[in-house]
Amino acid sequence: MIDNNLSIIEETLKDIVKASIEEIKNDPIKEKEIIHLWTNHISNISNFFFKECERTGNKALYKSIVKYIMFNR
Repeated sequence: MIDNNLSIIEETLKDIVKASIEEIKNDPIKEKEIIHLWTNHISNISNFFFKECERTGNKALYKSIVKYIMFNR
């Protein structure tokens, strides 16, 4: 179930990335707005993930995921 849901989210994110890039390409003035949208949502997800890992006592999971995202390892 987790893998399936993550695959769905991955496809959705790919579509949003493509739409974001097209939007900026078609209207460069919107770049700052789109950057703000992305950073805001990424921050919200990151904060939620951290709080859930902290709440459940699984800081190792959080550290492993963040390390992988930052360093690709």
